[in-house]
Amino acid sequence: MKRFFCLPALLILLLCTACPKEDTESCHYSITVINDSNFNIYYDIYPDTTGTYQSPNGLISNATYHKVNSHDNKQDRSRSCLEYMFTKGVSFYDGSFGLLDSLRIYIFDALVLEQELKFKTLIRYDLTLEDLRKLDWTVTYPPTEAMKDMTMYPPNEP
Repeated sequence: MKRFFCLPALLILLLCTACPKEDTESCHYSITVINDSNFNIYYDIYPDTTGTYQSPNGLISNATYHKVNSHDNKQDRSRSCLEYMFTKGVSFYDGSFGLLDSLRIYIFDALVLEQELKFKTLIRYDLTLEDLRKLDWTVTYPPTEAMKDMTMYPPNEP
């Protein structure tokens, strides 16, 4: 009899946790990366500017590079609300806790990465919460006019 009650409860729990959460006005779970170039790129998103972030909630980046073909886009999803990292804080590897100031988004040349196994960073964006809101949580390579006043390395004039 216990199995009968446990199985439906387990099934409901699995179904509820597997459902992707939808973005709302105050809480976004995804960032879209658009590749408007004539070549393929890879990107990676690091949730801090020190490189010491650890995500117990399984945030976007786990040292995995995501490929976006030429003139295509890819949506990257998080299990937790991205705004919370900026407003409620995050845990770091050293056990400290703090607010996030920006997300680093690295764009790499796919051909160099695939053939030479070397990273050729085309650009790095350091985007604040306000930047991401202005961009409607969409980041474009090469940078658009809307990104001209945002922090990027090397500095780039769209």
